[in-house]
Amino acid sequence: MFSVFMKHLTILMLVLWFDEIPGGWTYFKEMASRLADVGLKINVVSPRAKGNKRRNEVGDVTVYRCSSVQFPQIPLPLVNPIDFLSTLKEVIQNEKRIDLIYDTTSGTLPLSLLAKLLFKLKGIKIPLVIHVHGELKDLQSKGPRSILSELYLHTVASLCFAVADKILLAGEKIVPRALGLGSHPNKLKVVRLGLKYEDKLSHHPNALRREEMMNLKISIGLREEDFVVGYVGRLSSGKGLDTLLRTVAIVKDEVPTLKVILVGDGVKRARLREFASKLGIANITVFPGHREDVPDLLELMDVFVNLSESEAGISGSQLEAMRFALPCVITPFTDIADNMRDAILVPFGDFRAVADAILLFYRDEALRRTIGMNASTKAQNLLNLYTWSSYVNGVIEAFRSVTKSA
Repeated sequence: MFSVFMKHLTILMLVLWFDEIPGGWTYFKEMASRLADVGLKINVVSPRAKGNKRRNEVGDVTVYRCSSVQFPQIPLPLVNPIDFLSTLKEVIQNEKRIDLIYDTTSGTLPLSLLAKLLFKLKGIKIPLVIHVHGELKDLQSKGPRSILSELYLHTVASLCFAVADKILLAGEKIVPRALGLGSHPNKLKVVRLGLKYEDKLSHHPNALRREEMMNLKISIGLREEDFVVGYVGRLSSGKGLDTLLRTVAIVKDEVPTLKVILVGDGVKRARLREFASKLGIANITVFPGHREDVPDLLELMDVFVNLSESEAGISGSQLEAMRFALPCVITPFTDIADNMRDAILVPFGDFRAVADAILLFYRDEALRRTIGMNASTKAQNLLNLYTWSSYVNGVIEAFRSVTKSA
């Protein structure tokens, strides 16, 4: 039903980054590729990292990159607006026609506003669809940086939402936040993303053989007897990683075999290493960096901790951990788990509550096993919602609705 519609649709897709991180895989890249696979003409504009070409073809996706800078203290790239507009002119010149702007930055950057302004100056009315993921952080701390961050979000996101024709949300949890930033209820539609390891997770995860597990443990500095607390994701602001390290410092004396592994990379990696050293836990904190064997690393963990402050309501790594029957300690960024049934829920920023939860799991193996199995069952049911096919169908329906009314 979509075939004729898709063959005539050219999309300008704005992203926070495309493949400018270790490993080259991002949700933004996967989203663009999935849409291109079904026939849409996708032109991505991404902040340019050092070493990247200004323009290149990645599969069926054309990627344009504009200059930007990023500071460790700021979770978002700062795009050069003049170079961004110059890049847009290049896209328009090459494509002749753009039918729709698909802003996947969650409205946290004013890029779609600049794009709409440029098209308006050219006398072109073009629909805008914004997809909101986890970047609209309602930060729990109330320090000066958080207050400024909130003021920025209220200004930029509210303006983006006001001019958008449709606002897609990665989960129901974001609805109140989107409404609080001025979204009209009629614009909202929930469209979830798929998962990186969708194929593997849809089946029962394969267990590593004992020899394979031991070799993997040794390779990242773990011992057989270690009690491993783990995290997987970006090492960036809003992930609660400072809280996790503070927790480790509290419980290390009561858990003599404790090790914590932070799997991933990001702008806060060096600072987190320094913080671990300052807390006196550098010898039990492991930073494996970016890894492509995340499912195998999950099998090494005894407890998974996700202290995100995100408003997305779901994270791929959280669902992956649950599917692998890991007992989890999580903040209320999500409503997919019930406290003391599928996970232990802890308040935002409360490292003492996190410490109590980890100690409870450490001392009660039966509880770890029960909550882990409940989590695996819950995750298996959720996998039917978080699929790439449902993502593509949801986005296409949204595109169709706004292009028909444009």
